[in-house]
Amino acid sequence: MTAYQGVKVLDCTQGRVGPLAAMLMADFGAEVLKVEPPGGDRDAAKPAYQMFNRNKKITTLDVFGADRARLDDLLAAADVVFLDYTPKQMEALGLNDLESRYPRLVIAWCPPYGLRGRWSEMEPHHATLMALAGSAYRQSSYAEQPVYLIASVLNYGQACMIAGGAGAALLERRRSGRGQKVTVSGLTSLGLVGHSSGTVMAQGRKPLGASPSYRLYKCGDGEYLFLATLFSYFFNRAVKAMSLPIASAEDAFPEEVTAMMEARFLEKPRAEWLEIMKAADVPAGPVGKREEWLASELIANNDMRATLQHPKFGEIEMPGVAIKLDKTPGSVRHLPQRATADEVAAFAATTDQGPAPADAPREGPLAGYRVLDMGTVIAGAYCNAILANLGADVVKVESAEGDPWRDRGIGFTAYNRGKRGLVVDLKQPEGRQTFLDLAAKSDVVLDNYRNGVRARLGVDHADVLAANPRIISGSITTYGSRGEEIKKPGFDPLLQARSGQQAAQGGDNSEPVFHQIAINDFASAASAAFGVITALNGRERTGEGQTLETSLTSSSALFQAGDLTTWAGAPPAAKGCRDCLGVTAMDRFYSCEADRWLIIAARHEADAEAVAKALGHPEWATKYDMMAEPRDGSLAREIETALAGRDRDEAVEALFAAGVRTAPLRKGEEILTDPWLLENEFFDKVVETPYGPVGGRPYAHFSRSVSGYSRPEPGLGEHSFEVVADFGIDEDRVAKLGEDGVIMVLC
Repeated sequence: MTAYQGVKVLDCTQGRVGPLAAMLMADFGAEVLKVEPPGGDRDAAKPAYQMFNRNKKITTLDVFGADRARLDDLLAAADVVFLDYTPKQMEALGLNDLESRYPRLVIAWCPPYGLRGRWSEMEPHHATLMALAGSAYRQSSYAEQPVYLIASVLNYGQACMIAGGAGAALLERRRSGRGQKVTVSGLTSLGLVGHSSGTVMAQGRKPLGASPSYRLYKCGDGEYLFLATLFSYFFNRAVKAMSLPIASAEDAFPEEVTAMMEARFLEKPRAEWLEIMKAADVPAGPVGKREEWLASELIANNDMRATLQHPKFGEIEMPGVAIKLDKTPGSVRHLPQRATADEVAAFAATTDQGPAPADAPREGPLAGYRVLDMGTVIAGAYCNAILANLGADVVKVESAEGDPWRDRGIGFTAYNRGKRGLVVDLKQPEGRQTFLDLAAKSDVVLDNYRNGVRARLGVDHADVLAANPRIISGSITTYGSRGEEIKKPGFDPLLQARSGQQAAQGGDNSEPVFHQIAINDFASAASAAFGVITALNGRERTGEGQTLETSLTSSSALFQAGDLTTWAGAPPAAKGCRDCLGVTAMDRFYSCEADRWLIIAARHEADAEAVAKALGHPEWATKYDMMAEPRDGSLAREIETALAGRDRDEAVEALFAAGVRTAPLRKGEEILTDPWLLENEFFDKVVETPYGPVGGRPYAHFSRSVSGYSRPEPGLGEHSFEVVADFGIDEDRVAKLGEDGVIMVLC
């Protein structure tokens, strides 16, 4: 039995986002038929195509021409359709009225940018999306300029969220009998992937990391490691292990301390330092290469390497299934296959669904589901916040000490909105029993503790499943649940380092780069939220609860899956460089007057010729093979000269009018005042906090259901007595729990 067994999914998307979202459902048993245009998927020649379209059958339809009626036949039979057309394309295809025509259909729409305005009609491009919404300025650089991120983190986040939204709509359909439209635009994905404030900027000239306790260091053999001593007790251990004359973490911020640590790390080779840190229980890890990650022991321990045979390319390696469910597991079964006429006909076969049922009351698609949130810091806490954003009743369960992230201000706010707060002392027998009593009336419990912590507290998977055989008991760990490293402390940048993300951003001849976006934390949160929704769908088929496991290790593979998929002779994935501005001359950021920037993202030779004409240099088209020119070669220098001193917005207008995919790079106050971002409700609810403005947008918009945060982040134990009473614990026992200090209000 699989979670989406019997669910028919029609995938009408290309490239990365939609195909990956449909693949996530295909991995868990959905029958996915992918519709491609006569010329094929625009990314068919890339290794990523084999990954993002695995477990699918492929058919070809000219939906903008003679085959439009055949598309309707498939839509009538589908449970879910994934669409990535622009708004005008949706209108041209007559796809805006699907809800009325097919009332049980879940329409999962993932437009590349926004829903309205000029930029919303461009072909998708990750760096262009980053430019428009200001993310290009979030990464530190030595030159204090925008940085072109090689990791397409926004696309992967959008894919996880639209897949999760579709799964949530299927759960809601079981209540109401009706489908609905779920929309996750590229701009929406920015709200999901760490863009909680419009004024967040990079921390100056610090590509290795801004704090001496949390940064990259070069060792004596020229190799790099990441020291991830996020909390003071870890840093103090590191200082002691290094025999440094530093009294405490409070002394760790002056530049002299960084210089002292840099010098000390240069005294020994990396392997020796890693052994020293391991012995001191200090989180540290080596910087590895992306090309080696799939062959690593950590990936093997997480069952994250799949090998399939291709008739032309031979053996293809790709990441496996990141979410592990023990009762309704996912699997990698085959590469994309051409569908036969009989298979297409079988997909299109449908029975009369009858009249549409009456519309249900407007509530969140996950309304009625209860989640016990044992998450801390980012990954676990944020996964549960995403579930709250979709309407679940999420209770943040803490000890009296609280989540260690509570002192991080806007960070804690961003990852804990929408929850109620409960403090319970799990070290007391009555505290443990209280938790299990709550679990007996919950649907999900999810943590991101180190392996073994929940078992020591007496609330491990087996304990909560004994209390409630229908519960989904989930864990997000750093390194998985097998191998010698599973009990080591770990944080996001350690997987940035080990998985090759930092080395890939730095490039072959430069130092690695610490991503200020916590890529693997966000990846784990988004993919685990999809996993919880998938497990709940599985429960509808089996009637049983189950365990869910994932890890930052698995997420580091999933969120660069397109770059990790390979075969002998496959084209290499793009790499960055020091203060990276792009990957080619025609896919790059360029500076205009007053340090204002734009992006040129040409896709075809005709686009490149349009760039040449728009900038007044048609001779470039014959002087250069423009699409093949490197990012810092002669053509790039000529474009820089042509744009230097020119008004950015005028240059964008000229390029855009010529048909070039281009956009301004927004930053600072521009993000909060830009007309296009306002038109697309980039911040549809801005809440002023002591730490600055925080956007409160839903991560998925539902046509019938309500989404978004209904409450701010909870104070420590703010709702303790309210929660236990709501879960049915009688009044006298509630009072006794308070008297004995088992439950507390400490906010």
